[in-house]
Amino acid sequence: MSFKKILCFGSLNPDLIYFVDEIPKKGDDIRSSDSLIRAGGTAINCAEKIVLWNKSVHVRGNSIGKDPLGEYLLNHLKSKNINHDDLIIDNWDFIEACTKKLNEGLDEKQIYDYLKNKYGDWILYDPGFSKNTYFLWLLPILMFIFGGAIILRKVILKKKKL
Repeated sequence: MSFKKILCFGSLNPDLIYFVDEIPKKGDDIRSSDSLIRAGGTAINCAEKIVLWNKSVHVRGNSIGKDPLGEYLLNHLKSKNINHDDLIIDNWDFIEACTKKLNEGLDEKQIYDYLKNKYGDWILYDPGFSKNTYFLWLLPILMFIFGGAIILRKVILKKKKL
């Protein structure tokens, strides 16, 4: 079997490994004199093995933070020659935009309006009813009607058998 491209899709995260004398109880602090950070997650673990076969491999999955651990993961992927060009670097621009608008003195509604105009309705937890969101709003109703019809049909068929 031959493939033109290989994609490993899944989690991308740093694994924090602590060397401990005792496993901490629930709620206790981790007491460790030594630790390691290792690139992990299903997508990275899989891609690392495929690269050993001299195959070109891409990773996709959750976003990576724009912080030292995120930089560690990006550097690791680059050093292993794992394609990661289209990874989402955590929504830092979104956070910066909110902070900037707060500093400009905008209130909550004005910030929502700004973000909605810039990113679209998907950023709202409770988007309004529009041509872009009607399916989102109607799906639960359709599922309820469809499910009710199935139950009603089963009840009617059961009564006919009696």
